[in-house]
Amino acid sequence: MMMTAITLSANAADNPFFKPFPDSYGIPPFESIKTEHYLPAFKEGIKRQQAEFDAIANNKKAPTFKNTIEALELSGTLLSDVSGVFFNLYSAETNKELSKIANEVSPLLSEHGDNLYLNDKIFNRIKILWDKKDKLKLAPDQARVLEKYYKNFIRSGAALDAAGKEKLRVINKDLSLAQLSFGEKLLADNNAFKKFIYNADELKGLPEGVITAAAEAAKKEGKEGQW
Repeated sequence: MMMTAITLSANAADNPFFKPFPDSYGIPPFESIKTEHYLPAFKEGIKRQQAEFDAIANNKKAPTFKNTIEALELSGTLLSDVSGVFFNLYSAETNKELSKIANEVSPLLSEHGDNLYLNDKIFNRIKILWDKKDKLKLAPDQARVLEKYYKNFIRSGAALDAAGKEKLRVINKDLSLAQLSFGEKLLADNNAFKKFIYNADELKGLPEGVITAAAEAAKKEGKEGQW
């Protein structure tokens, strides 16, 4: 057990997602992020945000904008960081390793989302605030955020009965995998597309280096003299 703890601690220390990004603008340290960093960061991010959800749900104090809506809005920093980096990279330049991670993590994220939106305790706190919103004297931006949270919960199944919620969980899991599969096929189709230029006039305005590279690429495809 001690060796396992030491190993996990070392892995966490090497994972750029487990510490604040050093850039003053919050830009991720892409040069330090490795493929093996994503999955542990996803799992830890889900774990941390779930703990934040539980704290909100089990708060014994009466719901306020600060201890409910603002607390939800500020939760999940780690999960947001790793999701932003991973899915932008995955959608632009995926590979088999990233695809494997996406297939493993997508159902986890779907379940995580359901654990929020189908949480009766959290929804009840939001509904209490929504029902007395006119008496809360909220600023316009606060009122808008409260409205969005209430409607998002309703549209995500918060008002369903237990059977309806369980059915929705299955649908959401299947949908997350279907969306993933569609995205992979779309990206593969885009990457496989090739266009050959026959008329040099169409290349006017391009840098010479780009034109040369296009000619070399066409030559490798057996289309010498084209681009």
